[in-house]
Amino acid sequence: MGETGIEIHAVMTGATRLRGKLLALVGLETLSVGGLDMLITVDDAARTEPLYEAHFVACAPGEHELSIAWTGGPLGETIRRMSERHVKVTVPEGQVAIVEYTPGDQIGNMFSKVAAAGTRPA
Repeated sequence: MGETGIEIHAVMTGATRLRGKLLALVGLETLSVGGLDMLITVDDAARTEPLYEAHFVACAPGEHELSIAWTGGPLGETIRRMSERHVKVTVPEGQVAIVEYTPGDQIGNMFSKVAAAGTRPA
């Protein structure tokens, strides 16, 4: 059995994801979403990860506080505050809780959302 924790997926439209991946291939990813990353905070432990990837955060079974936001870009803290979403995540024994973060279609869009999307075996 593997490690329990939370797996976070950024859910974007196909066009947004493709544009970001193509620009990243040629080293111009900052043009896709203004140089933004995903700021993930689980139980007050924060880390910054690429926006276009899935991320695993190891944690013990039980309830955890999860915060996800865009970070960086030309408007910095304003973008983080506008896009930040919070959710309580329960990690079952021997499982990984899956969470989907959907950024709005524009930078820092207030319509970002976060939702539980099930579990998988650890």
